[in-house]
Amino acid sequence: MSVRARLARPEIAAALAVGAFTVLRLAALTRYPFWTDETWTLEVGRSSLRTALMLHADDQTHPPLFYTLLWFWRRVGGDSPVWVRLLPCLAGIATAIPMFAIARAARMSARATWLSLLLGAGSGLLVAYSAELRNYSLLALAGSASLALWLRARDGGTRRDFIALSIANMVLVNTHYFGVFVVMAEWCDALGWVRRRLKAMTLSAAIAALSLAPWIYETIRRARITGNHLEVVSWIPYPHVGDLLDVARETLGATPWPTFDVGAAAVACAAIAVWAARARRSNAAPGVRLLLLAAMLPVGVAFMASVIGPRPIWLVRYLITVAPPFLLLLGGALDALIPTRLAPVAVALAFIPGVLTARSLVQGEAKPRFDTVVRTIAAHESAPQIDLLLPGVVQVLPVIYAIRREPTLSRRLHARSMAPGARPDVDSGWMVWSEVHPPGGLTPSATLVRQGFAIGPAFGFRSDADSLVALRFVKQAPR
Repeated sequence: MSVRARLARPEIAAALAVGAFTVLRLAALTRYPFWTDETWTLEVGRSSLRTALMLHADDQTHPPLFYTLLWFWRRVGGDSPVWVRLLPCLAGIATAIPMFAIARAARMSARATWLSLLLGAGSGLLVAYSAELRNYSLLALAGSASLALWLRARDGGTRRDFIALSIANMVLVNTHYFGVFVVMAEWCDALGWVRRRLKAMTLSAAIAALSLAPWIYETIRRARITGNHLEVVSWIPYPHVGDLLDVARETLGATPWPTFDVGAAAVACAAIAVWAARARRSNAAPGVRLLLLAAMLPVGVAFMASVIGPRPIWLVRYLITVAPPFLLLLGGALDALIPTRLAPVAVALAFIPGVLTARSLVQGEAKPRFDTVVRTIAAHESAPQIDLLLPGVVQVLPVIYAIRREPTLSRRLHARSMAPGARPDVDSGWMVWSEVHPPGGLTPSATLVRQGFAIGPAFGFRSDADSLVALRFVKQAPR
């Protein structure tokens, strides 16, 4: 059997796809220490399951499925970074399987399938959230699985197919509220082009909605008790029209030139539009309409809801379900628009996201290094006991967790939160804060000077996601 024939076999192709998805995701697994949201997840997970679910209901932003799975996962293997992050990593790796299934169900060519899978294997957005202790990689997996099962159900339409689709959609919406957009895309696909499946699709969507109803009820009940009305997302800014390319840009990866990234995302979207128009006329890829809906509807609805709704909900990570269908569309566009004689060009383009992701991992600047912050402070302080004051919410748990992870530091460094603008209750120490999410009022350095403290030395720790400042302060003697 020739190499080409072997690669065409579904089981071999799926295994190779999983292998390609594994490489960068394992490389990213422990590249960064836990950051704010991850440490909050860890802290909540130390409680009983009932208490943990209550705290997640109070948070109001995520349904409970992933965090329930994580609670049991930690009871099996403990709290080591490798073990706890392995759960989202496995979900990220497994996303290769439904992407492959979608390509086959949509009757994409072998080259288009492999180009799509290469793009997915290296996608910066998919790789990053496969190495983060949050629910986003499971959201991408469940969204892709739902699309694959809908393509199968709408063509085959057996009862078993719709049962599998309903289960996938229940998993999807109980992983993240934005999973509803994937179900909406499938329902719109049935309404517009597969009317004979509309009744079954409506029933599947209703089952998914009913499965989420108890959690929504509990979240509303807890909100009445706590008085919290989505304050946790009050920091999200309103989006602008240019932000509509954010998902495509972050899915493809970042270069040192932001303008180039926006241009590349725009070109990719234009290529998809040209190919989709051709494919619809020739009916060469019957799943293209569904993929367009899955890639465009969540972006459009989230953008409009953010513009006209009471609070913006526009966050790229919430829209991670868009990445797999977008990459499948882009793979189909590369295959169709680049002639066969220029096949190496198409393959080279498909490798670009992986190259950019590998570059980001090598540089290590994507997330703040809280472990580096505490080590730097310890190295520049001779006192046996060092007080760290943390006036903002972003850095409190990550700094405390970074200290806990190193016994030599935990004996010297004592970190605790403080109210922004409050007067330090010690004569000397260090203050750490985020420049991207600074505490309210004057800057901490200006506040310290006003309160009669001398400041310095100071260190800055820059990353793509945040910039941290660590500053030493000493109480001045009265004149």
